[in-house]
Amino acid sequence: MTNWKSEYLAMKLKYVNAKHKAGSRKKQAPRIPINTSVKPHPIYWDNSAENFKNRLNGTPLENNIKIIYNLYLVKKNIRKAFLINLTQKYFIGIKNVDIIIKQSYPEFEYTIETLIQEKAHRIFIHNPELSQEDLPREDGLIKVKDDILVATLLDYDCKGIPNNSNISYTLHIKINGKNVITSICDEQDKFNIQKLTNYSKAAEELGYSFSYKFIKNMPAVYIIDKLIAYMQTNDKSYLQELSDIDILNVFEDAFLQELVLSDIVNNGKLIYDFINKNKYLITFILLIEKFKVFDILYPLSTEQVEIIDDMLMDYKSDNLFLNKNAQGFLDFINRFDDIFLQETIGTGLLDYDVEKFYDRYWVAIGEFVGILDTL
Repeated sequence: MTNWKSEYLAMKLKYVNAKHKAGSRKKQAPRIPINTSVKPHPIYWDNSAENFKNRLNGTPLENNIKIIYNLYLVKKNIRKAFLINLTQKYFIGIKNVDIIIKQSYPEFEYTIETLIQEKAHRIFIHNPELSQEDLPREDGLIKVKDDILVATLLDYDCKGIPNNSNISYTLHIKINGKNVITSICDEQDKFNIQKLTNYSKAAEELGYSFSYKFIKNMPAVYIIDKLIAYMQTNDKSYLQELSDIDILNVFEDAFLQELVLSDIVNNGKLIYDFINKNKYLITFILLIEKFKVFDILYPLSTEQVEIIDDMLMDYKSDNLFLNKNAQGFLDFINRFDDIFLQETIGTGLLDYDVEKFYDRYWVAIGEFVGILDTL
């Protein structure tokens, strides 16, 4: 039997050397004052729901129900604010999303919640009369960053993030069949269903259909452990509690999703043949996710996400032939972290604490090496 522990220790020696070279490189993006004021135009004196709904017509955001509906909730004081993430993948290819919205809805105030490289990343959109107590702000920037404050502004029933080791429940609010608001609680009974009457009425005023549903979330760590157990034994009983959606959610949330997502699913169904033929790669991705190796990189700008995705696709096409046997896959991942550092730190694309990155990375790799002979 191959001594994978020796292989692991040899690989880790490279980490120790890199750790001393890299040191800690974490920086805070400068918080610079940004002018977020827009002078209202007389055309917006029309206060009708129809006018509000049509303001994005003729722009790249035309018919974006999620934006229109959420802003209308703020206008009607049903929610105190709408938090827009400018790096969402459905904005890729659209320039100046924030400017388009400001020009179309100048009656709102825009407060930047997160900056990346001196650019707005997440922005609160709210009524100007929102108090400083509700949202402490100055010169267009939030003064206090707090998860509880964010959850309160967004009218979430549960504050904070549930323990990802436990079962949780997600409420999906849908407009015209499209998911526009998602909130999560550790117990389904904690959702205030009565308040959804106002949400439904707002949709009706805009001429939209309204629906909602609950989804029971299996813990990500639990799903990962079950998937790995399946790959070690080929026993599908490990997956009997899980739906394809549960498993796909894990891969869709994974930082390394570009390495497998296009191959692992077809019409919303898992392709188990791909999983069975790529156990090393699948296990590597799952363990990287389990130990939150790449969480240190967030938040990322749209440009950074696009560059990293392209880098992962290039790496996949250049090196996936190594994913054929255990030794080959150790070469695969040994090459991966070299290339990742070179393409992020080396190019100046990202500036993060390399030491912390490697600390988590080698915990994941250590567990991977420990089960390599069972795959």
